[in-house]
Amino acid sequence: HDLSDVARPGADPGGAIAPFGIAKGRVLVVAPNLTIKEGLFESLDVTNRQKCFWRKRNILADEAMIGGPFATTLDTGNLSVCEKSHFVISNIQQLSTNPDKWLHQFPRDFFDMVIVDEAHNYRNPDSPYRAAALRALLFGQRRDVLLLTATPVNNSLWDLYHLMRFFMKQDAQLAERGILSIRERFEHAMRTDPASLSPDVLYPIIDATTVKRTRQFIKKHYQGDTIPGPDGKPIPIIFPQPQALTVRYNVDEALPGFFD
Repeated sequence: HDLSDVARPGADPGGAIAPFGIAKGRVLVVAPNLTIKEGLFESLDVTNRQKCFWRKRNILADEAMIGGPFATTLDTGNLSVCEKSHFVISNIQQLSTNPDKWLHQFPRDFFDMVIVDEAHNYRNPDSPYRAAALRALLFGQRRDVLLLTATPVNNSLWDLYHLMRFFMKQDAQLAERGILSIRERFEHAMRTDPASLSPDVLYPIIDATTVKRTRQFIKKHYQGDTIPGPDGKPIPIIFPQPQALTVRYNVDEALPGFFD
């Protein structure tokens, strides 16, 4: 299934930190935990008439889903089921704790795209549990990678650098854009006072690899646009107005002697 009506990000570096993309082959979706994995499977399963995302949002008609896209998980332990599916949904714990069963069984060309949910969990390159498992999964034949995260920077700008390294293997990969060394750009940014940092240092890298859809961006550029509601009828895009609530409680009653 070619989702050709969706703009493909990161065409030059071969990946992106973004929620959009195209896949003409099989897609592996890596969830951060079991609960999210189960929720993703329910949303992608065309046989689930109540929770299937394609049905609820009227993206695909019933007749269009006769031949898929079909989704499966690795819970059956049957590789032949994965071969017949368009989406394979797993969680990183399943892949990392038993690499011989899955990571080493998939042919290098088995997946055309890998989508990693909550990708900020992989920002530590020395993590043997998450980062090492993802590197093993991406080793070999080049494939598109989508890293989904709302918080690409947690502790420092190096978080963003290490995420990009999953799909940008060469330090000079963006040389045609005038970026001779990606690492040197980040080193320069880390040495500079954030208040004095020029946008020209990192923005060209971010622009080449990231699709950004912040709340402010959508409010500015999508005014009056609609999305399909649960009943299929178009509803306007709105953001709820946050309302602060005051909650008063007695700490001494809850934790007597805690501050003594």
